[in-house]
Amino acid sequence: EKSHRLVARIRALHCFLGALEGSGSLTQGVREAVGRFLVEICRSGRNEEGDVAQDGGEDLMVSEQPDFVDAAELSPEEITQQLKSMDEAEQRKNWVDESSSPSIVTVTADDIRDVSMMCLTALVRSGLDVFPTRESKSMDSPPLEKAIEVVYQSMNLRLELAMLGVRNRCDMSDSDSNNIHSGAGYESMQIDLSVEEGLSQLPRAKRSICFNLLEAALEGIVNDASKWKVLLSQSQSEKSSFCDLVPASVLEKMSSFGSLSASCLHGETDPRCLLQVLRLLNRTQQVMLPLFDSQHYSIGSHMKVEESHPGGKVAFPSVVIFDAVAPYYPVHFTPPKNDPHGITRDMLQNSLMSVLCERGAKYNHFNITEIDNAGGKESGEDETMITLSGRMFLERLDPPKTVMDYDPVSTGSNSEVEDKLDAVRDLSVLL
Repeated sequence: EKSHRLVARIRALHCFLGALEGSGSLTQGVREAVGRFLVEICRSGRNEEGDVAQDGGEDLMVSEQPDFVDAAELSPEEITQQLKSMDEAEQRKNWVDESSSPSIVTVTADDIRDVSMMCLTALVRSGLDVFPTRESKSMDSPPLEKAIEVVYQSMNLRLELAMLGVRNRCDMSDSDSNNIHSGAGYESMQIDLSVEEGLSQLPRAKRSICFNLLEAALEGIVNDASKWKVLLSQSQSEKSSFCDLVPASVLEKMSSFGSLSASCLHGETDPRCLLQVLRLLNRTQQVMLPLFDSQHYSIGSHMKVEESHPGGKVAFPSVVIFDAVAPYYPVHFTPPKNDPHGITRDMLQNSLMSVLCERGAKYNHFNITEIDNAGGKESGEDETMITLSGRMFLERLDPPKTVMDYDPVSTGSNSEVEDKLDAVRDLSVLL
């Protein structure tokens, strides 16, 4: 009976996945309801344990035979007969296994969680239908301020669903550690960013599914940001008093998303996953840094930053991302012989340098590195990846003499001079 339910759920989720991938755009309400449902399925302990089921959903029933003969009170002829019967039964069992093996499907609770993650990936990547109703599509001008608010809510929801999905998938406990009862997915939840332990226990393919979900959320943010810019231009043409700064709540969610993405890199050793996460972090920089820059430079200048962000400006987690990628610099990787994946050291080095140099991220660096008027120096919270990377490259050129436990970064394959030349090249790329 368990196998029937598990196979039915797998089929239903695959049908649901096809529907989500085929949908052009969804309303905010539909995405929220479906997302909360899928997030709950990603959680551990919500599904039954796996069984082996046939392709048709029927259990493969094989009568259990004892693997020994009780010789008590049996004649030698009877013992021989029972041994012969056991051998024939074993041969029949092997024939059944070989003939039916192509139709055997192993379905586990983790398979259901993985398909739910793929459904969640398609959901957060889907487009946003801002004006779905007939009234909003009328000849009258749509309510722009309400539409912009919907876009902000969409950004916030995409990020929240992606983080909750990864957190729940990495939760390896059989019971709910946070005492979250059924239906709690429809309520606001505190997101635990510590996913390293659970992520490290997942196989590479399942870790990649988690990274795909985070990448899909960024694609959705790009879609929302394009709609946001169009709506802002329309509101400015109508001389609306609406503030064109991204709300602090959305920026805080983006900061949490960046920190969570960076935590996925801690302890990662598989070159395929390393390449995927490094590209994810660089894409995070490209998508989110311009939105953080909007705290300082407002297109319409309708409202001061202090009025939109009463708690002060929200910092992009550049320091957190740097701390995650710095241990991998410089890259020491030699592909194994006959490597079918084709990942080279240059590919990893270029991806790492893209993060350290914030390659492709267009924003006003001066705004992000404002000078503290009171202290006359840069604030630690406003540290950027550029300044941190520059110091690391310079330390490679001139290692600190006071640090007793400093280990040279050069290896046996590179002399110290060649290592310093590599540091000069990296510094030139940064500049």
